[in-house]
Amino acid sequence: MTPDQAAAVILKGLDHGRSFIPVGRVAALSALMMRVAPGSMNARC
Repeated sequence: MTPDQAAAVILKGLDHGRSFIPVGRVAALSALMMRVAPGSMNARC
């Protein structure tokens, strides 16, 4: 993702009044995982 694409995602989120704006696929997937299974991201291997 280029800086211009990231800026577009951030501005779109701000236009929609969102307080949390994940930028990129990995960030969006991580945010989804934290909502579905909050403890799964903190598990130690």
